[in-house]
This record gives sequence, C-alpha cells and structure tokens, in this order.
Amino acid sequence: MLNKLKNLFSYFKKNEILAIELGRDVIRGVVVKKEGEKVAILTKAEVVTSHKFTNYHEDIDRVLEKLGRYPKRVVLVSPEVKFLTGELPIPANTKLSSGKLSEAVKWEAQAYLDFSISEGLFGYQLQDNKYSSGKAVPVLITAISKGTYGRLADICKRCHLNLEAVYAKENAFAYSLNRFSGAKKSVILNLEQNLIGGALINSGHPIVFQTAPLDAVERLVSDLISVAGGVDKVIIAGSQGGYVEKVIDKLRGLMLSVRLWRPQDDILGFQTKNLSGISSQFASCAGAALQELKVTSKGELGIDDRVALNVRFKLSAHILPLVIVGVVLAGFLVHYLFIKSSFWRYSSVVKKLEIEKRTYENNLSELKNIKSQISSSYKKKNYIETVLPARNKRLLNLFDGIAGEIPYDVILDRIIQDESDVFLLEGSGLSAGSITTFVGQLEHLKVTQEAKLQSISEKKTGAEDTDMFLYQFRIKVVLK
Repeated sequence: MLNKLKNLFSYFKKNEILAIELGRDVIRGVVVKKEGEKVAILTKAEVVTSHKFTNYHEDIDRVLEKLGRYPKRVVLVSPEVKFLTGELPIPANTKLSSGKLSEAVKWEAQAYLDFSISEGLFGYQLQDNKYSSGKAVPVLITAISKGTYGRLADICKRCHLNLEAVYAKENAFAYSLNRFSGAKKSVILNLEQNLIGGALINSGHPIVFQTAPLDAVERLVSDLISVAGGVDKVIIAGSQGGYVEKVIDKLRGLMLSVRLWRPQDDILGFQTKNLSGISSQFASCAGAALQELKVTSKGELGIDDRVALNVRFKLSAHILPLVIVGVVLAGFLVHYLFIKSSFWRYSSVVKKLEIEKRTYENNLSELKNIKSQISSSYKKKNYIETVLPARNKRLLNLFDGIAGEIPYDVILDRIIQDESDVFLLEGSGLSAGSITTFVGQLEHLKVTQEAKLQSISEKKTGAEDTDMFLYQFRIKVVLK
C-alpha cells in the first residue's frame, strides 16, 4: 500500500522518469532521477519475456513489481520504432519553419516506411553538416505508426502508466554516453542478436550510425574511425552472451581503449543511490531517460502523440460534432452573461475617457499655442542675433567703401534706404565724369552687387549763385 501511494504522488514529479526497453527476449526497466546537474538511477529490474512482440503488459507488470517504487511517467525503447539516417536537400544555413522542416523529414522517410506518412508519428534531429557534402543537411529520423503508438499507450495504461514518448533502440543507446573527460570523439557499440550497431559520438552528439554482422565488428569500427579521423575510446553496450569478450579482444588489436559501458564513467553528473552495479545491458534504458529528462542537449528523437489526440481519446465521428456545438454554445452563453453584467462598468469607463479626451484636447491646443510662441521667439532671436548684425555689417562696409572711393569733387547729401538691401545715394558733383567715375568705383566694392546711376541733371542757378557743383545725381546701390 505504501509503494502504491508513493507511485501515485510520483506522477507529478517531472524530474523522475521510468524507462523500459522492450527487448526480444528480455524486458528491462530503470528509474532515473535528475537533481539539478546530478543524475541518479534509483532502481533497475529485468525479466525474461513470455511473449515476443505481442502483448507486453504482463511482462511490464512483472518489471514494475521488481522495481517496487517507480513514477507513472514512462518512456519505451521499442524495436517497433523505425530509425533512419538521411540528408535533407536543404542548402547550409537555410532557415525553414518547423512545419516545412517536418514535411521535408516525412518526405525523406516515406520510402523506407511500411505505412503512409499521414498515419505516422515522427521525431527528427538535424546534424552538423561538416560530415556531409554541404549541399544537404544530415538528419536522424525516428518514426512509428499511429496505430502502433496507440497500442503501446494502451498497454501502458493497463499497467497504470502514462506513456510520454517512445524511442528507437539506436538513438537510445547512443545517448547513454554524454561524459567526456577530455575525450572529444568516441564510438559506442550495441551488441544484439546476430547484429552490432555502432555510433560515432562527437562531444555528446551521435553523428554517424552503422550496423554490421557481429563478425564484422573490426570493419565497422574502422569505418567509423576513418570518418572521425581517430577516436579516443570505444564503449560496448548491450550483451550477446560470451561474444562481448571476443569483441573486446578483436578491438584491442586495433590499439584502441575498449571497455564496457558504465554509468558512473559515461553519464555526466551520475550519482550512486546504494544501487548495485548496473550492467551495460541497461544503456538503452538510460539513454532514453537522459533524453526525456533533457540531460542531453538534444532530445528531439523521442516520439509522442501530441499531434494525434484522436488516437488517445478515440472520439467517435457522431459525438465529436455534438461536443463542438456544446462547447460553442457554452462559450456564447458565458460571453453574453459577462457582457451584460459588465455593461455598467464599460459605460463608466467610456464617460471617464470622454472627460479625459476633452482635457487632453484643451491641453493639446494650449501646447500648440505655446509651441507657436516659442517658434516666433526663436525666429526673432535669430533675426536679432544673426540677420540684423550681418546687415549692419554690410551697411558699415558700404559706408567705409564710399568714404574711401568718393572723388574730391563729389558731395553726398543724403543716403536713403529703399529696401533692406537697396540704398539711394543723392548728391552733387563738379562734373558728370566725376559722378560716372564714382558709380564705377561703387560697383567694384566687395559688398556691392549692383551700382546704377538713376538720374543726373544740371542745377538751376541764378546770376549771383557761386556754387560750383553744377550737377545733381541719384545712384542706386544694391548690396550682396
């Protein structure tokens, strides 16, 4: 009873996960907990299967009984999850939306599946393209049919478990290695019946996958090493009877560091919890759990059914329209009651806004008047400080020029300012030639734009008039 209560409350713990591997002959399970940067395997169990690829719920119940305490959240490592490697025809550094990227992944995978892509669930992980031609992006793909996922979810439900995701064997064991004590590249091998799977790991990320018969392990490892340009160590996971030692002996002939997978050496932040040694056979379970708990930096290869809620809830075609209509009507009713009860509050808000609007408009009008006055003041200030001194300076320069250039036989009587830059000079001269010379001298002044003789006439004198300046004149001067 105490274990059942603990299991019930553990459903809400997001830092614990139960990972179960559905093997051909053996089913294994581990409970993994994440505490900050630390990871611990709390319990482990394994049972020999009674049914192969038919109905797992009885075998899973036996695993759960051996585990004792476990969370309700579970991920499965199943041979029914397809694992594919390929390349998407996308140029490097091209950004696509998640929808378009998902469609490209489905298009790449469809030729290798025994079900249509519309009936499938997919996971994918883009890879570093430095190991490809550069014209395409390498990708890891996992796929499972919706029907198969639904069947596995039902099996978990019968065992009172909530299926979070399913993982392929290949990507599960590859992510069981995420600690590198100075090592950058490693090879991890998974020994299965008649086959061996190998993955090249670069700084915690699998980049190349290969499979080969067990007898060809040396060639498989050599191929992976040639891709990487050398590796630091080879890790062996899984088990195939006494063949493990033979594999180790063969690989030692390649002058490589070879050993079995150990969580205390290969999982970053691993902490023991008074648990006896965990064999390399649990690597796939551990790798799936690490991805689900986000211990690894990438975990997109786990597949869930969020895009296929109809599989989980199984709403019939007759009930679903009624449910939709009921939800819509309920929404309209709630909306109507909310508007009716809140109408007086909205009216008050509108009146308040109208008062604020009038106040704002009055303030805005006053602000415009103030801005107009300020602008006028700035113009006057500019005229007084800039324009007026400049004009006065030009006028003084004109007077200086007149004083320096006026002939001795010419007299100025007055200077009249006709416009801001136009002056009329009136006076008299001894001769018309002196007056004409004076006009020419004025025209060559630096401040003068134009000097023009407007009029010249002889004075009317009496018989006794002794004034020798016989000619009167008017000269128009335009300043620059």
